[in-house]
Amino acid sequence: MYTIEKKYAVFMLITCLTLFRIPLSVFAYMEITAGTIRGIYYLCLFLGIAVSDFLDGKCARAFHVQSSFGAIADVICDFFYIMTSTYALYRLGCLPVWMLILITVKLFEFILTSLLIKRGQYRSHVFMFDRIGRYTAIGFYVLPTVIVLCKIYLMPLFFIIRYGFYITLLLFSLLSTYQRFILIVKIYRIHPAK
Repeated sequence: MYTIEKKYAVFMLITCLTLFRIPLSVFAYMEITAGTIRGIYYLCLFLGIAVSDFLDGKCARAFHVQSSFGAIADVICDFFYIMTSTYALYRLGCLPVWMLILITVKLFEFILTSLLIKRGQYRSHVFMFDRIGRYTAIGFYVLPTVIVLCKIYLMPLFFIIRYGFYITLLLFSLLSTYQRFILIVKIYRIHPAK
């Protein structure tokens, strides 16, 4: 068994791993806005961010140090990376403004519906994840990297790949919204608010 001090130390290390995505996201933003994007450098930054995101949750569960703070920090760091990179691409004319709006709306919808579902189902988890929503979030996560790499290495197909990705993300976003809405309606029919 872990002592309280060891658990706290592990919790702090995992939190640092989560928060490490913030400076990596800033470097990714600076790389995009510098003018000449180095594909391999950006890919390395993305991989650092993705590995950090993968490991922090796995480690928190393995060492039994999951917390509401960790879940919230994870979502904030993910959103920070997605928004800084997509905003940088928007500034370069590689991303339409509606995609930034969609990402922001999906985040607020995710938070609001998670709170409603948690309240209706009396769950202890901070956030409620649905399968299509996870795929949508992964799509948002890889979107900047796909655009950067396509812009550099697949320029003739850049337009087709980019808009195919946008349409797919939009459809998944709408499906996820529909699923979450239906779940909330079912929950509140079974457990009406007092």
